[in-house]
Amino acid sequence: MSNQHIQGTILAGGEWIKGEMIFNEKIISIAGEVVSAPQAGSPIILPGFIDLHVHGAGGADVMDAQNSFEKIAKTLAKHGTTSLLATTMTAEKNEIEKAIHDLKPYYHTRSLQSSRLLGIHLEGPFINENRKGAHPEKMREATKTEI
Repeated sequence: MSNQHIQGTILAGGEWIKGEMIFNEKIISIAGEVVSAPQAGSPIILPGFIDLHVHGAGGADVMDAQNSFEKIAKTLAKHGTTSLLATTMTAEKNEIEKAIHDLKPYYHTRSLQSSRLLGIHLEGPFINENRKGAHPEKMREATKTEI
C-alpha cells in the first residue's frame, strides 16, 4: 500500500500542528509547526473517536436483523467514530443471543468507510430495577445457571 499525505491543522500529542501527516494503515509521520489553534478555513485533522456504548445509528438498532450493523458502522464512521462496542438492550435471552450471533461476522472484518466492532456490551437483562433508566420491563435476577 502506498503512503498517503494530508495537510491541515493536526491535533497530535495535545498540540495543534499546522503541517502534513503521512500515513498508510498507520500514521508514519507528522511534520509542521506548532500553532495555538486551528486557523479558519484550514482542514482540521483529529484522532478517531471510540464509542463504548452504541445501541444504534442511522435508523438501525443493534438488536435488529443482521444487516443493521453495516448501516450503524457506516453512519458512525461518517461522524468520526473509528471503532465501537455494540450495545444490546434488555430483552429475552433468545433475542440477545440472536444479536450476538448476527454481530459475530463484523468482529473479524470491517467494510470500507465503516467503524470497527471492538466487541459487544451486554447491557441487561441483569439490571437493578431501581436503576433501569429506559430499559423495558424485561429485567430479571441473575441465576447461577444463566450466568
